Amino acid sequence: MATPARRVCLAPAARALRRPRPRAPLLAFLQPDLPLVAPARARGLSAGASHVAAAEQAEHVPLPPLRPTASQLRKHALSCAVPMVGFGFMDNTVMLHAGNAIDLTVGVTFGLSTLAAAACGQICSDVAGVSFGGLIEAAAGRLGLPSPDFTEEQRHSTIVKNVGLLGSVVGVITGCSMGLLNLLLIDAEQAGEMKMAAISSAMGFSVSISNTTCEGRTVLVLEGPEGIDGVIAAVTTAIAASGCRIQEMDGHRGHRDEDRENVSLNFRFALTKDGRQVEDEELEALGRSVMKACNNPERLHQLSVANEELRRKNDELAWRLAQMQASMEAHLLTISKRRSEELLRTRSSCRRSDVQSSLE
Repeated sequence: MATPARRVCLAPAARALRRPRPRAPLLAFLQPDLPLVAPARARGLSAGASHVAAAEQAEHVPLPPLRPTASQLRKHALSCAVPMVGFGFMDNTVMLHAGNAIDLTVGVTFGLSTLAAAACGQICSDVAGVSFGGLIEAAAGRLGLPSPDFTEEQRHSTIVKNVGLLGSVVGVITGCSMGLLNLLLIDAEQAGEMKMAAISSAMGFSVSISNTTCEGRTVLVLEGPEGIDGVIAAVTTAIAASGCRIQEMDGHRGHRDEDRENVSLNFRFALTKDGRQVEDEELEALGRSVMKACNNPERLHQLSVANEELRRKNDELAWRLAQMQASMEAHLLTISKRRSEELLRTRSSCRRSDVQSSLE
């Protein structure tokens, strides 16, 4: 036990320990950046904190996406190409059949060209594509095509987008090429014949052209009302302007079956072009030119007269040009000939030398 003297001596120290001390020195001691901490301790704490921060940062950094494999890209190209094959086939099919129907109906009635009918058919094709595009995609989905199983990062990569675009392009080209087979089911000459028949019925003339009537020649038959001046001249001019030659021509007057009182003309032309029949692709153009000549013979006659006048002036200008060239050559060309006296002297000297040689 402590004696009373020791208790008295330790009393000030005990009171000092019981006093509340400020916490600032303790907090300063715990902070690593203050000089109260030992240098080694400070280095250890800072290294540990940096490792923890690096680990946390590595957890939040996304990893680069894996490159798609060749098998995935093939599956993706196939899944993009198959729907476009159906779309291209439907697009061309609707356009061809709708354009042909418009050409045979509205085109004949209002005189629309084939290109205008094709443009109207393209409108119908686009409407069908918008209306039934979902059905085509659904049908392609039911085929059980393999899925590429891309991740979200791979799906947005550049190579996946380019492969999908290439597959779509190949698919639509294949489908449109298959749609061209519909041309085998369409009579391309029917619209032209109907348009020509509509024009001829409106003006009273009818023109028929055939490559099967006569061997080696194209036969053109013209029927129309009598009393229109210049029709035959206009027709022959139109035939000549088309590059064809008339080998035979005969005609007669007759009556139409519908009306026995009206007299009609019937002319038959046997034509050749470059020594053979007119090509099948050129028959429609020839028939149209003949019909225009029948419908407006005066205009064609005026054009023929103007053409002859231009030809005459051209021949006259060619003759004047030849005269001018001859005159210029005469002025620019100079010819100097030997004199006749010198020629006689040369001949006499030659004779003397011949005589002397004979005497010797």
